[in-house]
Amino acid sequence: MTRLRQQEGAAAVLLLLVVSLAIVAAVFVGMRQISVSQDKTQALHAQSQAQLKAWRGADVVYDYFHQLTVTEGNSWADLEVELSNAISSTNVSEADILDGDPAAFIRAVTTPDPNLDEHYVTVDIVASSGTGGPAAATSTLRLVYLLAGPGSVGGGNGLPSVITFNRNLNLRGNIDVVTEDDQEYVVNVKGDVTTQGNSIRGIDTINADGSIEIGSGSSFNNLNANGDIKLTGSVSGEQNLTALGDICITGGASAMGTVKANGSVVGSGSASYGDVTAIGKSDNLFHTLLCRPIGDDRNGDIIAVDLRNNASAISVKSGGTVQLNSGDIGSLQGEADLITLNWGGNVDGVIKGNFYNYGNPAMDNRVTRNPNLSLGLTPLDPLIVDTATFNAYQYESEANYVFRMANNDMKVEVKNVEGIPDGEYFLGDNTGVQGPKKDRLCQNKNCSGQSFALCRGHSDWNNCFSYQKQQNRWVINGVSMAPGVALFEGNLRLSNGVYYNTFIATGDIETSGNHANYAPNYAGYSGEVDNVEYAPKGVCTNRIVGMAPKQFCKADGSFDTEASNGLGNYAYMAGSEVNQTYVGGNIELGASTRSHGNVLAGNEFQSGGNTEVHGYISALAQGAPSFNDMGGSTSIILRDLPPTFTPGSALNPGNGGGNNGGGGSAGALDRVVLVWSRYL
Repeated sequence: MTRLRQQEGAAAVLLLLVVSLAIVAAVFVGMRQISVSQDKTQALHAQSQAQLKAWRGADVVYDYFHQLTVTEGNSWADLEVELSNAISSTNVSEADILDGDPAAFIRAVTTPDPNLDEHYVTVDIVASSGTGGPAAATSTLRLVYLLAGPGSVGGGNGLPSVITFNRNLNLRGNIDVVTEDDQEYVVNVKGDVTTQGNSIRGIDTINADGSIEIGSGSSFNNLNANGDIKLTGSVSGEQNLTALGDICITGGASAMGTVKANGSVVGSGSASYGDVTAIGKSDNLFHTLLCRPIGDDRNGDIIAVDLRNNASAISVKSGGTVQLNSGDIGSLQGEADLITLNWGGNVDGVIKGNFYNYGNPAMDNRVTRNPNLSLGLTPLDPLIVDTATFNAYQYESEANYVFRMANNDMKVEVKNVEGIPDGEYFLGDNTGVQGPKKDRLCQNKNCSGQSFALCRGHSDWNNCFSYQKQQNRWVINGVSMAPGVALFEGNLRLSNGVYYNTFIATGDIETSGNHANYAPNYAGYSGEVDNVEYAPKGVCTNRIVGMAPKQFCKADGSFDTEASNGLGNYAYMAGSEVNQTYVGGNIELGASTRSHGNVLAGNEFQSGGNTEVHGYISALAQGAPSFNDMGGSTSIILRDLPPTFTPGSALNPGNGGGNNGGGGSAGALDRVVLVWSRYL
């Protein structure tokens, strides 16, 4: 009995020892977990601090370039050698343009188009946090800055850019680009492209410096974005997609071409992809986020491709985990794990990580594992949308008619017009003449003596021109006016009538009513070429008021398409720089407007109703932001154009001549733009 009690006592002691050891072990494990958690928190905090420091360095670099260009007015010739030398410097302290932590190193200096004063400087900013500690972190941020001067508006290289907007573009209604069968056209947007229940037809490529969202029955061949791309609805076809961010498509949408993303690729519903490449590391740092982040798998690996519901892909190359529900992947190569979630999913391929098969057991033999698999996936480079500037005052010397208000008098400066001496005239009325009696070009305020008809009103007794002082706006409403280049100081509203002009306004331009305009190069000499009529009348045989612009209409009976530095290709141009402030630049084409010639808005463009534009559209975003908007039924017609009209030709500034024009010294850089960034 005694021995049994002794044994029971020893067992109790042993039990206490075991329990104590378990408690001690649990405490140590808990302490270890707390330590690991703290290390992770510290590491995350240090990484975040390093990234914040890198962005502070980016602000300093921007200020540095702004000082060199906008403030000091250096030209590219002044800076190119110094910036290029910094690339090749082997002395780290000399190469560091910030001289400390963070450090900034220039990696590349490029000028893509020698005809444009636009230069790109690539900078790496290296910042560290927690140096010497257990959670030390380093962040490297790569940035591309644009340094540019007062650029010319040119046709550029590659495919013609039928639409160029330097700010977000909203497309509503039906946008139809009618082209020749063998021509491909591009839309370039420095910002986001969004659609609202519209259809887009006739566009080959959309390039967006921001993100692209299309939700309609549109057709295109290529979408390229520095942000995300999202397709919904009935968007389908052999599209090729590239995005520095993520790509996501839903519903019945499909992209059966080549699909590449630095971030992730997601499909849901019955979405279909062609050949997919996804790295899983989005470079969409400051553009609009259109695709919901997927997150990581159970092992903390990034999910780079997620095909939900019945979404499928012909092939997939993935730098992260691939997740599949009920769809199919014809050929898979993945550098991480594969997760299948449903019996109906089918996939063939090879992966580097593990296969978590929660669906069809038959797939176990169709997926092989190669722990040495390396696909060498290369991140996409950023898309750079060319920029340009417009200042109406730079073209004043080329204008046949310059309209301005002086002491409450409407005055017109006339240059290079057949039958009228160059000089400044009053707009006035002379009831004692045959023909139009209103808004004549008069040599004195009372319009006594010789005067010249400038326009035709709806009758000989109706005005064509009026001026609204509160709006600083000229209004034209008549049958027509003398052809040529007409520049207006202030805003301009064009109403009814058929015109043969390049209309330039230092402010905004809007059209309304039954309005049509033929740019000089579109109308040509007589409106006809080889018995084909392109315009009701020409510039040189236009007898509406019996005057012709001499720079276009030569004495030998020929027509000069290169006159006025290419202005003859433009129907409307708006915006100006006054005392380093951009004024106006917005163009709004109203319902039933028929424009034959390019449209150039120094700021933003809007259209609505049944609008036709026979030419290219550009909006340069130099002024206050609103929103580029194309709605209703907007047709851009580039088929059957006259041989005298070249929409993609270069436009060069004139000699100026205005008293208010901005500009600065010749060759001076006046813009700095951060166009792209990425963590390395």
